[in-house]
Order: sequence, then structure tokens, then C-alpha cells
Amino acid sequence: MDEPLSSSHSERPASYLGLLYIALCTMAILYAPQPLLNAIRTEFAVSDATTGLLISIALLPLAVAPLFYGPLLSRIPTRTVLIVAICLLGISGALIYLAPSFSVLLAVRFLQGLLPPAIFTAIMAHISNKFQGSELQRALALYIGATILGGVAGRILAGLLASLWGWRISLLLLALSIAPGLPSLFRLRSEARAHAPLPKLSEFAAVLREPGVAGLMLVEGCTFFVFVGIGNLIPFRMEDIGAGHSEFRIGLMYSGYALGVATALCSRRLIALLGGETRLLLAGIAVYALAFGGFLFPSVEALFVTMLLICLGQFAEHTTAPGLINRLASEDKGVVNGLYLAFYYGGGVLGSYLSALFYDAFGWHACLLCLFALVCMALLLGLRLHYTIPRLLR
Repeated sequence: MDEPLSSSHSERPASYLGLLYIALCTMAILYAPQPLLNAIRTEFAVSDATTGLLISIALLPLAVAPLFYGPLLSRIPTRTVLIVAICLLGISGALIYLAPSFSVLLAVRFLQGLLPPAIFTAIMAHISNKFQGSELQRALALYIGATILGGVAGRILAGLLASLWGWRISLLLLALSIAPGLPSLFRLRSEARAHAPLPKLSEFAAVLREPGVAGLMLVEGCTFFVFVGIGNLIPFRMEDIGAGHSEFRIGLMYSGYALGVATALCSRRLIALLGGETRLLLAGIAVYALAFGGFLFPSVEALFVTMLLICLGQFAEHTTAPGLINRLASEDKGVVNGLYLAFYYGGGVLGSYLSALFYDAFGWHACLLCLFALVCMALLLGLRLHYTIPRLLR
């Protein structure tokens, strides 16, 4: 049995568990509106594409912040960052509950989107400061698992609570759910900071010139574009096939995201089974592409099974690409990972809005065709990388 995690300082394990809880709740709050898009659209009488902005505008800071938050956060202790951000998230829940119009709701979601990059950066900085060696790897792995689990829990709980008391109370309760994590922060040592200077454009260009890196980042951007786009369309598609009147039922459609936790935990075994990282990457994208056929059947059962396969393919690819990027890139890892997150969440921002816009204009099947084309492009890139990356890593 594994020994429990322990830091080199006097902080209690409860502090680390508190950080994991905060990470879980933050991700839950970020994605909670997704299964409620149909209900929100109906109340405010806006289009599908406009409603999808609730996800796009919250993901936008995640695409930009990793590049520029470092200098700001390096001046403030992580404990202070976390306490302020958590309090603001709680307040944002009350603002959502009281929002009189869609524009106000959108503004509050933008505020919510500004907070997760600060929270995640502060948590990772604190974990990196408190753990070393193999314990650091385990601590970060558990942190990533907590964020994936938070995305699942947020969607399902949002649907359940909305079915009982409406979408406003649902989002309010989820925003307030992060409050129990506050007491654990007062046990943290306050001097830890996220050290990261403002990178230069030349450093970004140098990263993209590294063989294989730009291709992997494009694969991540394309697949997350499709992943978030499909996630936003699920509520509208369920309404079209006569199965979308229960927010809880819609929320359950996202339960396949839990496969992300299992895939992350089993990634080493999967890599060994398939004979290499690039083979797992390629297999994940292939499953992703093949699963699209299930979207052609107008039934909630087919939609659920297809979403399971989509999640399996997405997370198999997603657990592989970041490690390969970091192994291939010789530049500063802060710059590398900031640029990677910009590609990843930038794809999500575009996918969440453009897919709904295309769905409004041309319908489900035409939208599927465009999203499938992006997955195929990622598959071709993955195939090329499969033949070039092993040679580069020798």
C-alpha cells in the first residue's frame, strides 16, 4: 500500500486535502452551466450560440492567463490569492442568482473565469513548494484527478439541483460549495509564491519551432475545440430528440467525463500495453473519430454511449500530449506549459461558441460534419507525429 503524502514542512495533510477540494470545486463551478444551457436559453430568450458564450467567456481567461498571470501572482502569497479568489467565487454565485438579464449573467461568468487560473496556479505553486521527488509527482497527479472529477461532479450536480430548485439556486449552491475549503488555507505557510517572469514573444516562437511541439499543440487545440463544442450542444440536441426537459438527465450525459480519472490513473499501463505514448495518442484520436457515428442516431441511449466513447478518446489523447510536449521542448517549462494551455483552452473557447453558432445556422448534421473534419485533421497530425516523435526522443 502507498504511504500517505507528506510534505517537508509542518503543515498537516488536511491542508493538502483542502487544496484538492478547492481545485475540485473550482472546476465544478467553471463547467456547471453546461447542462443548464437549454434552461437558461429559454428563460432569457436568446439563441443557442449566444447561450454558449456562458462557457466561452469563462474559458477565455484560462487561454490567456497562463501566459501573463505569473508576474502578478509572484508578488502575492499563494494563501492570500486563494482566500481572495474563493471569497469572490462565493460572491459570484449570489450575483448569478440575482442576475436580471443575460448580459449581467455573462459579465459574472467572465468574473468567474478570471479566478480559476489564479487558483490553479497558486495551488500548483504551493504543491511544488511543499513536495519533492516522487511525492511531488503523486501530489500533482492527485491534483489533476481532482480537477477532472470536479468537472464531472459540477455538471451532474448542477443538473440534479436545477431539476429540484431551478438553475439559479443550482449555480448559487455550487459557487458556495467551495467555502468549506477556506479553513484549510489558514494552516498554509503564507510565503509560498508562484514564480514566473513575463515571457517574451521570441520565447513562444522558439517553443513552436521545436520539432513536434506545434503539431501536438494543434492536436490538443482541435480535439478540445470539438470536445467543448459537443458538450455545449448536448442540451440542445436532447431537446431536439425529445429528451431534454430534465436538467438532471442532461447532467448525467456528462458522466463519461469520469473516464478521465481512470484514464489518467491507468495511462502508464495503457502506454505499455500499446507500445508507446504516440500509439496511445493515436488510438485515443481514432476512438474519438469512430465514435462520431453514434451521433447520427436520434436516441438518448446512443447519445450517452457516444459521449462515453468521446470522453475515452479525448482523455487518452489528453493524458499523453502534455508529457510529450514537455519532453520535446527544451525551452523554459513555464513558457512551454503556458503556451500549451493557451492552445488547449483557446480551442475550447472557439469550440464552445462556433459550434453553437454553426448549429443555429445549419443544424445538427452539418455541425457534426465540421467537428468530425477537425477530429480527422487531428488524426492525420497524430499519425504524422507517431512516425516522427519516437525518432526525436531517441
